[in-house]
Amino acid sequence: MKFKNRKFPLYDPENFHDACGTGFIVSKSGQPDKRILSLALKSLKKLSHRGAASSDNKSGDGSGIMTDLPVKFFKLILKNIFNIKLSSKNKIAVGMVFTTSYEKKWIESIFRKEVKRFGMNFLVSRDVPVNEKVLGKSAYNTKPTIVQFIISSEKSKAKLEHDLFLLRKIIQKHIFTLKKKSYVCSLSSKTIIYKGLLTSDILDHFYIDLSKDSYVVKFALFHERFSTNTNSTWSMAQPFNFIAHNGEFNTIKGNRLWMKTRETDIALKYWSKHKEYITPIINYEGSDSQSFNSALEFLVRSGRNIYDSIMIMVPDSYTKNQTMKKRLRDYFIYNENLMEPWDGPAAVVFTDGDVIGAKMDRNGLRPLRYSITKDDLVIVASEAGILEIPEDKLVLHHHMKSEEIFGIDLNSGKIFTNDLIKKNISEQ
Repeated sequence: MKFKNRKFPLYDPENFHDACGTGFIVSKSGQPDKRILSLALKSLKKLSHRGAASSDNKSGDGSGIMTDLPVKFFKLILKNIFNIKLSSKNKIAVGMVFTTSYEKKWIESIFRKEVKRFGMNFLVSRDVPVNEKVLGKSAYNTKPTIVQFIISSEKSKAKLEHDLFLLRKIIQKHIFTLKKKSYVCSLSSKTIIYKGLLTSDILDHFYIDLSKDSYVVKFALFHERFSTNTNSTWSMAQPFNFIAHNGEFNTIKGNRLWMKTRETDIALKYWSKHKEYITPIINYEGSDSQSFNSALEFLVRSGRNIYDSIMIMVPDSYTKNQTMKKRLRDYFIYNENLMEPWDGPAAVVFTDGDVIGAKMDRNGLRPLRYSITKDDLVIVASEAGILEIPEDKLVLHHHMKSEEIFGIDLNSGKIFTNDLIKKNISEQ
């Protein structure tokens, strides 16, 4: 195969694929729990066999973890380090940014300017505490400067997330236009991502925040990457803003082209004032998982329910399914006019900060399993046995089938099974 892109002579950046391990742990009560992060990190380490490692066994293809934003943790940082105390009306958001020593002042100035334009308050820039000594040679030589920008606002949660999404797209446009090297890993009042070109067993040793007792969360979504034909980088590590993914989307070229074709129409009404920043919806030089994430995030930020969005992107096979109810069949027939399937093999775990869940594609060739325990935990993973659960504490252990979807409301802890989710979306 001849690659047209001379910048990357040994691989095609438009054809990224990977096979990975992924999952999440969540508190069924919907409340923060001190066990969540430590158990998720322990589970992530059990996925180490899914990821490649360099000869030093320290640089990997990438691993990472996404949690709900630990507000109390960051308020303590603001109070104890920066002497900033916020009122109860102020919500905080955090941007996790990979940059360079040369671009650090530039990216901060862009953030300050755009945050002010959106009527929010830029509070501080924080150098994320890290332990570089644990890095392998490859990871160390490519390590970005990692900073967090902490923002406050009195806007409603929904309005704040909408504006933060648009803010990130505007900043990404600045980065792309000026050919900068910075990358915004996450920017949200609900979630935050810690990731890198690391093996899973050193993630929490590198990011010191993840070892703090005050970092208490209600969910943690994790991922270990195993690249099959791609160039591994810090930014390509997962999770992305909404998803982590095990498998590959074999229809990725068509999916990207169709999204490009639709940009003229789908961005007009909802994003009419900001269309120049919203498009392109997908980064064509990213991985297939990153493209899927961008499309899903766009649908949700444009007002669609996340279950609805994931179902139209990863639909059931309905043409020869004689047991499917007519209302659900009609739902898929209608939505195939709006979105073609992103076909795998693919198993996806996803969250928008309010809901967390898992979806199997219709091929069912990548595993996902979930366990519900008597002590208030739901554990989802691509591998069996990532945590030892005594049989007397197990309520349910379930191996997800092809086309199945599963979710948990992060505010109430309510569990949504496959039948309930599909009934709800087909009756909207």
